[in-house]
Amino acid sequence: MDDNVTLETQIKHQGDLVRSLKSQKVDKAMIDAEVSKLLALKARLNPPSDDKRSSPVKKDDRKDNKKFTLKTPKGMRDFESKQMLVREKVFKTISDIFKRHGGLAIDTPVCERKDINHRCILDGLFEVCGVPEEKFRTICSSVDKLDKNTWEEVKQEMVKEKGLSENVADSIGELVKMNGSIELVDRLLAQELGQNKRAAQGLNEIKSLFHYCNLFQIESSISFDLSLARGLDYYTGLIYEVVITDKNVECGSIAAGGRYDNLVGMLAETNNWEVPCVGLSIGIERILTIIEERMSGDDGVGSPTQVLVASIGNELLDERMKILVELWNAKLNAEHIYKKSIKILNNYQYCETNRIPYAVILAEDELKRGMVKIRNIQTRKEV
Repeated sequence: MDDNVTLETQIKHQGDLVRSLKSQKVDKAMIDAEVSKLLALKARLNPPSDDKRSSPVKKDDRKDNKKFTLKTPKGMRDFESKQMLVREKVFKTISDIFKRHGGLAIDTPVCERKDINHRCILDGLFEVCGVPEEKFRTICSSVDKLDKNTWEEVKQEMVKEKGLSENVADSIGELVKMNGSIELVDRLLAQELGQNKRAAQGLNEIKSLFHYCNLFQIESSISFDLSLARGLDYYTGLIYEVVITDKNVECGSIAAGGRYDNLVGMLAETNNWEVPCVGLSIGIERILTIIEERMSGDDGVGSPTQVLVASIGNELLDERMKILVELWNAKLNAEHIYKKSIKILNNYQYCETNRIPYAVILAEDELKRGMVKIRNIQTRKEV
């Protein structure tokens, strides 16, 4: 056991060394040599064994009689039928949006505003304000907290915990409090920030984005926010968060992401890979919770059923089932209550509770004439 602990420690240190060399973009031969050492250590920790591939040998036949209790794994939960309706609707919306723009699925609601910024703009902003370059990332992580903390709290963290001068922090504060549209981009390009090479690159890319959003007629849903930082180090360009503008909903962002062109190369065995990437993570549980809350009013969440087949009398179960088959063949969602006899008012109440718009009503006299009644549940009119 002690040998394994020592080996795991060596693997951790060697892995840290490999990641450090990749981030520094040192000579490939040096990286490959250290990667080989890492793989050798991992092989020593988990040597291949024929015993592991063979079937387990019973050591005690009494184990076969041991009681097994099925439990829900930790971190799992069950969803009720109405919650599943919400989930299916949200997942279908997300899937349809990606398919509409040529996206394909891999294994990994209508949003009201997307806040955008650019990592180059932040780097240029820090440079103009006088932040030492080695502090760019740590100051960036402080700025990232402005959506939850006040500027004074963030400033205190910069000055007292991270050693930034108060004057530099004040200069940052004047800029990161700005947000707006393409007019703000043009104004910053004409000021000192626009003279910085890094910031100018980011501002021009943001300007291009606004141009494309205008063509797609979604410019009004985009806000350029200089306080948006996204604290993760791997972002290299555009960053964004999707937020709900309803002031009654306090949940932070419901989706976020950005451009990270160097991440694949950092994670790969070789640092020669240059793969441009843009990603988006969606806070699906937050979206579902918000929608469920909005749909929990008097109307509730409706059933997908379009037609309920009901009958008057005790001997029409077979006829109800025949009508159901006809409706299903016509691609209509239909159901009936699984009882031979049920009061017609109870059928109507079932429709109202589950927001089923129509009921097909069978009665002996109408069936003899080859007819049924169709009732509009909302208007209560029958034909």
